[in-house]
Amino acid sequence: MDNNNSKNNEKPSEISQRAEKLLAEFEYFENPSELYDSTGLFKEIESLILNQAHVTLDQSQLSLLQNLINTLPGEHHPPYPEALNCIAMARVLVELAEYEKAESWLIKANTLVDQIDSSFLSFNLFLSQAELYYSRGDNKAVVAALAQAMSIGRQQNNLNTDWWRPSTMCGLCIKALENNIEVDYVQMLIKKRKLYPNSPPLYLDNWPWRVRIYTLGRFCVLLDGKPISVNGKGKIKPVELLKALIAMGGRDVCEVRLCEALWPDADGDNAHSSFTSTLSRLRKLLGSDVLIVCNGQLSLNDQLCWLDIWAYERNLGELEFALSYPETLQIKKIDHRMHRMFDLYHGFFMEKEPQPGWLLPQRERLQTKLLRIIKQLISFYSSRGRCKKVITLYEKALELDPLSEEYYRGLMRCHAAQGNNGEALSIYCHCQTILDATFAIKPSEKTRQLHRMIKTGNHKQLQLFCLHCSRITA
Repeated sequence: MDNNNSKNNEKPSEISQRAEKLLAEFEYFENPSELYDSTGLFKEIESLILNQAHVTLDQSQLSLLQNLINTLPGEHHPPYPEALNCIAMARVLVELAEYEKAESWLIKANTLVDQIDSSFLSFNLFLSQAELYYSRGDNKAVVAALAQAMSIGRQQNNLNTDWWRPSTMCGLCIKALENNIEVDYVQMLIKKRKLYPNSPPLYLDNWPWRVRIYTLGRFCVLLDGKPISVNGKGKIKPVELLKALIAMGGRDVCEVRLCEALWPDADGDNAHSSFTSTLSRLRKLLGSDVLIVCNGQLSLNDQLCWLDIWAYERNLGELEFALSYPETLQIKKIDHRMHRMFDLYHGFFMEKEPQPGWLLPQRERLQTKLLRIIKQLISFYSSRGRCKKVITLYEKALELDPLSEEYYRGLMRCHAAQGNNGEALSIYCHCQTILDATFAIKPSEKTRQLHRMIKTGNHKQLQLFCLHCSRITA
C-alpha cells in the first residue's frame, strides 16, 4: 500500500497528533525557505490541511498550517517547487471553498509551469484546475481541464499525483467518462487505483465494471466485458443461486430465504452446507470479492458489479422524482431518462429462463413500476400536446399489458385526433380480436362508444379528448 493510502486510513486522533508533531518541528526552522530542504515536511503540512475535514484541529492550528504554506512560495525559490506549492495551496483553498483565492494561486502556478518542461507538473496543474471548476460547478471548464490532464496522463501513463485523494480523483474520473475523455486511460486508472465511488455510477455505460449482468429480456453475464458460459457441468446450481439472489434484489438477501427457495426439502444443516458449497463455486465463476456475505446475508458487490435492474430502478426513481415537481421540470432531462428507461428494459425479467415461483414477484414488480411511470409520462406529454410521444408510450404500455382496454382507447383517441381514423379503427379491431381470443368477450361499452364516435367523425370532441387524455386515463 502506498504512503498516501496509509495516511487516508488514519484515525482523526492520529492525524491530530501528527499535526502537533509537525507544528513542533516547524519551530526549529528560523527561515521558512529551509523547509524546501526538509524531507517531506512541507508535503506533510499540506496533507494535513487537505484532510482537515477529518481532523480534530482547532482554528488556531488550522490557521497556523495555512500560514506555513502561505509563507513558502516566494520569488527567490526554484520554479518547480514553487509551482508545486502554489498548486498545493490552491487545493487547500478549494477544500476550504475559497475559490477565488484558489484560482489566483493556480494562475501563478500556470505562469511557473510555462517556464518548466515537466509533464508531471502540468498533469498536477490541470487536475487541480479541474478540481476547482468541478467544485464551482463550471462544467465547460471542468471538461476542458480534464481533457488536457487526461491526455498527459495517457501519454505518460501516470497513475499518481502529489496529494492523491481517491474520492476527488474518483469524481474527476466519473466526469471524464461522462464526457468520453480518454476513456481507455481513465478506465485503466480506475482499475489500477481501485477508485470506488460511494454511490455506484450505474448510469455510466463506460464505467469499467468487472461484472455486468443482464436480466431484462435475457440472462447474460459479462466478466471484464466478455460473456461467460452459464450452462454446463457444475454451473447449473451456482447460476441458479445467482438468479435467485438477483430475483430477491441482489443486496442483503438472507441465506435462509435463498435456501428455502433452492433447497426446500433440505433441513437446516444440509441446506446451509449446500448453500456454502454452491456459493464457493459461484465465486470461482465470478470472482471471490464479487459476492459478499455479512451477518448471514448475501449481496452482489455493487462496487464491482453492474446489474441492469439496479440501473433501471435508479433511473425510474430519478424520472419519477422529476415528474413529481412540475415547477422544476426540464423536458430534455425527462426525455433523456425516458429513453434510458426503454434502453434498459429489453423485456420481462428473465423471460426466457425457467419460471420458478421465487422469480415471478420480481417480474411483476418491475412490470408494475414501468406501467405506473408510463402513465405518468402519458399525462405529462399529453398535457403539453406531444401526441407522437403519447402514441409511443401507449404502444409500449400495450406491449406490457396487451389486454388493457385503457391503452387501446388512448391510442384510438390520439390517432383519431390527428385525423388517422383508419389507424384508430384498426386498433379497435385488434383490441376486439385479442379480447375475444383470450376471454371470449367484447370490448367494454366505453371502448365501443369511442369506436362509434370515431366512425361518425366527431373530430372536435376527439381533439378535445386528446388534449386532455391525461384526465381520462387517470
